[in-house]
Amino acid sequence: EEIKSVNDDPWEKFWSIETPKISLSNNNNNNNDMMISNADRVVEALQKLGPTYVKFGQALGSRPDIIPQSLAEALCTLQDAMEPFDTDLAKQIIEDELLLQLKPKEGQQQTDIGTDDDVTFSKDDIQSLINSFSDEPVAAASVGQVYKGYLPNYGPVAVKVQRPGIQELVEKDFSLLRSFASFVESIPSPSFNLKKNDHSDNSSSKNRLINTELVAAVDEFMSRLFEELNYENEAANAKKFAELYCKKNGSRIKSLPNGQGVIVPEILTSLCTKNVIVMEWIEGRKLTAIGEGVDENVDVGSINPVNEIQENLALIEH
Repeated sequence: EEIKSVNDDPWEKFWSIETPKISLSNNNNNNNDMMISNADRVVEALQKLGPTYVKFGQALGSRPDIIPQSLAEALCTLQDAMEPFDTDLAKQIIEDELLLQLKPKEGQQQTDIGTDDDVTFSKDDIQSLINSFSDEPVAAASVGQVYKGYLPNYGPVAVKVQRPGIQELVEKDFSLLRSFASFVESIPSPSFNLKKNDHSDNSSSKNRLINTELVAAVDEFMSRLFEELNYENEAANAKKFAELYCKKNGSRIKSLPNGQGVIVPEILTSLCTKNVIVMEWIEGRKLTAIGEGVDENVDVGSINPVNEIQENLALIEH
């Protein structure tokens, strides 16, 4: 039996259709000549709605097994290719946050702060770091954006800064989504009125139009998002992961398939706050791109052949 091509899928065609991008502003007449696909329109809409909805889009983008491939590819741009906020504002936030770390604590001097490996950073070092940033971030996502910089006495670092006002915006989205989920859960099944006088099991869960626990799902999703908004949590998790699996001195590297550990960027804890993370800069590629262009005859490690790695990465992608 002939397998139907993806290109013959009507939904695939629908999301790939390109139409002129119409701007409501008189100052953007050039946009009227720009063509944009229906999938990209969804991406633009999610970006305008805000970070909470972008997170939903990111989750969908990682599931090309349940949505058309063209839509999934467009949604994947929400992971690191979103519209960034102003770099000058980002630099100001980073400067304020890091200089706040320089405030003297009990028994400490104000001149320097130290990292875990006894490297110290002064106010001038922080200023030099900020001045080394490029005009545009190397990546921008729903919660924050990343700059590459150079920290004196250390080297290249990645600096992630959170979008301003995102905490308040997410809290408003949470209230709205939870109210909507509660309303949807309360909608009765069409057959409920016919069973009003029936003395059989009339539990609320069986009489609802939608039996899914939407409120609980929203609570779970948003709790993860609120955790992500605190960069101190991310820094702590990264350090814990390094303690376990870093190839330098991880305590659990023998439990990994290659038995050699993985490369984990060093977190500069003393330069991390709830809104800013500073870590070692490491060149690399996305995890889902590792299997691309690899010689299938080359065996990576003594345990995992390349084809098995590619199968595992396929599970990550889908």
